Amino acid sequence: MKKFILSASLLIGTFCFSQSVTKKYNSFYDRYEYFDPNGNMISYEKYNSLAKQWEMYNVDGSNVSSNTRQPTKYRDPQQLSISNLGNAMTTKQNRYDIGYICQFSY
Repeated sequence: MKKFILSASLLIGTFCFSQSVTKKYNSFYDRYEYFDPNGNMISYEKYNSLAKQWEMYNVDGSNVSSNTRQPTKYRDPQQLSISNLGNAMTTKQNRYDIGYICQFSY
């Protein structure tokens, strides 16, 4: 019974996770080609060195997608207060001096 359950689960797992698309590199055209299970080419992918991105095309040549990086949107920087910066540096210096004195006091 255990062997039957094990073999049935392996068979089901094989069918569930079987490969549906194959990716092959074509050195003649310098691109990656995608094939369906019947061996028919469905699309290809080329690297656009000018735009520095991968572009995928259908077999008829229409553009499927291009993986472009979106620019990062940063928030506006906060205004720095010089007095707060001076207070922070004074506090750090005081802590350093106290630690430095305590270290050599014995």
